[in-house]
Amino acid sequence: MMKIMKPLRLGILHRPWRWQQQNYLGVAVMALTDMSDSPQIRPEPELWQLVAQELQSTGGVLDLSIPKPCAEFFATGYAWTNHQQQKEACMARIQVADKEKSLMVFGDRYWQNGHPSSPQPFEKMHLDWQNAFGGSRIAENPLGKGDEPITCDGILWHPLPNVEHPDQLLHSVHQRVQPASFAPLDFSWPQRSRLMGKKYDKQWLAHEFPGFARDTDWHLFNMAGQDQWWDGKPALPSGATWRIWNMHPTQAVQQGTLPRWQARCFITRQRGEEMRLEEIHLRATTVWFMPHLERMVLIWHGACPINEDDAVDVHQMLVAMELAQTERPVAHYQQVMAQRAEKEKGALFTLREQDLMDESLIAPWIDNDVQVTPSALAETMTRREIYLRRQHQTRNQGQETDINQLLAELPQKEGKALTADQLPDLVASLERQAERIQQRVQQKNAAYAAAERTSTPPAGPASYYRMLDLLYKQSQKTPGSQTPEELKRTHRSLHQMYRLSADTRPPAARLQGDQAEVLRRHVIACMATKRDLSGMDLTGADLSGLDLRQANLQRTLLENANLDNCCLDEADLSEAMLAYASLNNTSLKAACLDNASLIGARCHNSYFTGACLGGVSLEQAELVMCDFSQAALSDILLRQCTLHHCHFFQARLENCLFMDLTPEELDFSHAHLTRMTVINGGFIAVRFNHAMMESCTFLDSALDHAQYQHAHLESCVFTGKTHIRAGLFQHARLTSCNFRLIVLEAADFSEAILQNCDFSEADLSFAQMRAVNGSHSLFIRTRLTNSFLQDANLMGALLQKSHLAGADLRRANLFRADISQSSVDVNTQLQGALLDQCKTLPCASGKLI
Repeated sequence: MMKIMKPLRLGILHRPWRWQQQNYLGVAVMALTDMSDSPQIRPEPELWQLVAQELQSTGGVLDLSIPKPCAEFFATGYAWTNHQQQKEACMARIQVADKEKSLMVFGDRYWQNGHPSSPQPFEKMHLDWQNAFGGSRIAENPLGKGDEPITCDGILWHPLPNVEHPDQLLHSVHQRVQPASFAPLDFSWPQRSRLMGKKYDKQWLAHEFPGFARDTDWHLFNMAGQDQWWDGKPALPSGATWRIWNMHPTQAVQQGTLPRWQARCFITRQRGEEMRLEEIHLRATTVWFMPHLERMVLIWHGACPINEDDAVDVHQMLVAMELAQTERPVAHYQQVMAQRAEKEKGALFTLREQDLMDESLIAPWIDNDVQVTPSALAETMTRREIYLRRQHQTRNQGQETDINQLLAELPQKEGKALTADQLPDLVASLERQAERIQQRVQQKNAAYAAAERTSTPPAGPASYYRMLDLLYKQSQKTPGSQTPEELKRTHRSLHQMYRLSADTRPPAARLQGDQAEVLRRHVIACMATKRDLSGMDLTGADLSGLDLRQANLQRTLLENANLDNCCLDEADLSEAMLAYASLNNTSLKAACLDNASLIGARCHNSYFTGACLGGVSLEQAELVMCDFSQAALSDILLRQCTLHHCHFFQARLENCLFMDLTPEELDFSHAHLTRMTVINGGFIAVRFNHAMMESCTFLDSALDHAQYQHAHLESCVFTGKTHIRAGLFQHARLTSCNFRLIVLEAADFSEAILQNCDFSEADLSFAQMRAVNGSHSLFIRTRLTNSFLQDANLMGALLQKSHLAGADLRRANLFRADISQSSVDVNTQLQGALLDQCKTLPCASGKLI
């Protein structure tokens, strides 16, 4: 995608176009300025607001971005009678250099007995096409009036136009004249549309489609009428004098000169393996006057040849504005382009207007004219500080000073706003300060680390109990300060803090000897009665081999406990503390582990079949050969943990994030995955066979040899540096999935259904796509070299500019597909393919410019 770099005060339009088998990029640079003797360029948003307001007759179209063969002027606004005694009519007139045009403007009139009635007095009259001669039957101005009668309030009357050309005044109701205005013409009106050329013939279709016809008259792109052109002159007269009469409410005559400015445009363009910096030479072609607003717009045009018809080979575009006599070197603009393209700080440089415009041209706006509102608090604090210092001095001298006298002596501080142009320098200064601070912090951290090595932070729940003790003492000291419900909430919050912070302290010690035996017997006794172990402190306990099925272990403390070979089926472990616990060969079938902490836990060959794991903490956990079949996992972050040889058969995963993991042999077959995200993952040979995947994202992940056979993927995104080499998608159904720019080399999509999927610019070389149904999917610029597409259904698919060298498309359905500009070679096979209504033109061009 092209990156545009420009000043905040310039507008830019660009458009790729084609003519005589050559692609071009057209550029239009626009500057809104005032009509004073020292004009400055106004902000771009103001330009587009005026376009929408003033150019309604053209649908808000200011320019088509294709260079005009000659310069022109046009104007929008009103005629005013304020400057004369006669109020029924006036003449509006514009003169620019040697070009002059006048309009006769009348008050409202109608035909009366075959003669024009007397004009009604008016103060101002809009000089738009609605007030010029025209009507629904007049192709040259269907917006106008005067061609036929109209009905108003039940009365039929025939109005005359308010605006006429002085040399073509209406005298008869049957007379037809050319519509007159200073305004631009609509593109569809015959004054312009007849210039489009007529030679759209077989030669054009075979060699020039979809470009303009070879007999196109490029005056087609002039917006104004022919009497407002400088025919034969490609640019506006430099520094030309202009005068405008009767188009301002208080000035009978406005006058000035066109500013001597020069717009410049640079692009970086890909040519094969080479990246080129090129300048597009611009010429000033258009001036648009808005006299009533004292504004005018200047437009510069230029074009350059490019290789791609959608300008994808143009990576960057930079525009600037210079005074005609102060041309900057190309090296300056290269530096600006490099600064603005920089990822981390480029945004700061986009606000530096002086890099791309002379400072004298920059009109006041939010980036350079910020009004600072004095802060009452800051002023009070400053006055207080100075007062205290002076009082301290006088106190030491044994003198007394009246505070009113001190305050009167204080200087009034005026704040100065920081402008956007100063931001890069400010950030650089702050970064230098931050670097010095960081060095000091690192030195202090090193000292703290050395101190920590000599002291051990409390392990296990010691700090948790210390906080509970403080809470209890506080409640005893001030009875009633907290309600029982508030105390309960505070207790739960402390438990949550302890549960989630296990990775910030050493694990609790494992109990040994008699202590471990006593606790084990206590648990056995509880299980023999109510099976309620909720809230107990079983930290470091040895419960290995016990039958704890259906036990209530809500919020139980089991840090570093030994739960190997236990049976915890249908147990309630919600909010339990299981950090660093050993759960090898443990069965947790249908258990509830919602919001439990398994930080650093060791789970080898464990069973979580049908378990609920909502919000579980799994940092640093080891999950090896675990079975999560039919389990429900939601809102889980899996990061810095080990995940190998685990099965998620028929499991449901929702809002799970796998980050920076390189698991081995994961199996999500028949699972239901919703909003699962994999970032920077190495999921080699992962299996998603028969899985249902909705809104899943794979970013910068290695998925080579991944299996999606018979899977259903809906609205899934594979992006960034993700690659799925030799991935298996046989019989899969993919709906609205994005594989844009992804490497899918040697992937197998045989008999898969691809509905509205985007494979644009992806690498599908050597892919197996036999009998794939890819109708209406996108394969634009896709690399399909040596791919196998026999019997594929590509009806309506877009394969523009795709690489089909060596591709096997035998018996493929290409009905209404678009393979224009695709590259083929002698090894491309199309025998038996259905090519009815297939778009094959234009052909690919191997020529680089």
